[in-house]
Amino acid sequence: MEENKLDINSIIGFFLIGAILLYMLWQNQPTAEQLETEAQNEQPTVIDESNSPNQDYQIQAIASDSTTSSDRLNILRDKVGYFAYALSLPSVNSADTSVSTNVLDLKFSNKGGFLSEVKLKEFVNFKEDPIYIIKNDNSDFNITFSTSDNRTLNTKDLFFEPQVSKRGDLTLVSMKLKASETEYLEYLYTFKPDEYMFDFEIKSNGLSTV
Repeated sequence: MEENKLDINSIIGFFLIGAILLYMLWQNQPTAEQLETEAQNEQPTVIDESNSPNQDYQIQAIASDSTTSSDRLNILRDKVGYFAYALSLPSVNSADTSVSTNVLDLKFSNKGGFLSEVKLKEFVNFKEDPIYIIKNDNSDFNITFSTSDNRTLNTKDLFFEPQVSKRGDLTLVSMKLKASETEYLEYLYTFKPDEYMFDFEIKSNGLSTV
C-alpha cells in the first residue's frame, strides 16, 4: 500500500491559501470612519425629561401673564384634548387637600385625586411617633382611559378640583377631573366621624361624548 505523504507543492498551496485569506480579512476590516459611525449609533438615546408631558401640563397651566386665557386653553387642548379645562383651573398644583375626622387625619393629592396621606390620630408606635397608613408616596391610584379624540390619558397625571362638604355627621370629599363645568369624572370619599373604614365611589357626569 502506498503511504500518503505531503509533498512540497501541497505545503506551498496551503501557505498561499492562508495568505489569501489573511489578505481578504485585512481588506474587509472597517475603516476608522466606519468604527466611529457604529460607536455613535450604539450610544443610548437620552430622553430629556424636562419636557415630559406631566411637567409640561403644569408649566402650560401656569403660563405667563402675557398668555391670554384663550391661548393657554388652546395650548392645553393640544396636550390633553377635552381635559384642557381641568388644567386651566386654580387647583392645578401639587398641593394637598387636608381633612380630619375624629380618628383620622387625611390628605388628598390634587394631582391624581387620590389619598396621599392617612394618619391614625389615636395611636402612636413604641417611640411615641404618629402612625401613618399612607405616607411618602407609598400609595398610588390610577385609571387609564381613552377619549373620543384618540388620546390615552392617566388620571394620576391630571389635576382634580377638590371640594369638602358635610352631610349630617358625614364628611364628603369630592375630587373632580373636569372636561367642563358640567362634564367630569368624580372620586367621592365619604367618612363617618368615628370609623376607620370609608366609602369610595367613582362617578361620571356628561362624559358620554368624551
